[in-house]
Amino acid sequence: MQTVEVYVDYLCPYAHAGAAWLRNVREELNGELEIKWRFFPLEQVNSDKGPDWKVWEQGVDHRTRGWEGFRAAVAAQQQGADPFERFHFGWFNALHETPVGTKRPTIFEVAAQVGLDMAKFEADFSDQNLWAQVGADYENGRATTGVFGTPTIVFPSGRSAYIQMRPAAPKDETIAVWNEFTDTVEGRPYIKEIKRPTKPE
Repeated sequence: MQTVEVYVDYLCPYAHAGAAWLRNVREELNGELEIKWRFFPLEQVNSDKGPDWKVWEQGVDHRTRGWEGFRAAVAAQQQGADPFERFHFGWFNALHETPVGTKRPTIFEVAAQVGLDMAKFEADFSDQNLWAQVGADYENGRATTGVFGTPTIVFPSGRSAYIQMRPAAPKDETIAVWNEFTDTVEGRPYIKEIKRPTKPE
């Protein structure tokens, strides 16, 4: 069994594609991969409010779309691993797979669709004590591996990599991509960055 930590922001299209790919990897590996999802709000990374401002310390009136997703995910976590993952992927899909021109479902609609206990979900959504989990994940990612973007995948060795993938790797290439990614990140730590140049329009 291998365990990886994966830092995500629900608004990030690369985190959405990466999460879908990793779910496919886990399925293909028949339980030999455990994924620990970690919260990493890019709103905090991109904040211009100074180093003392923390999104997870704001009041209930702080209602950006990105922050609401984290609050909802933390609330879903309180119902167990399986309910959390149902919400986790449901919210990713609501944000990134809703057809253009169609109204996106709210976090409460997604929570209901995936079968959460709505009374508990709504209470936990407003429990500011739970939001500290987002801060703990964010600060740990920054301090231990220098996470700067999503998705960042951290291996048990401590080696990590940020990867941009969009869309998710094709199903028939899922494991090949995983093996190549793992071999590069874990086996070749001297490779610091691979980036495709973008041809001018």
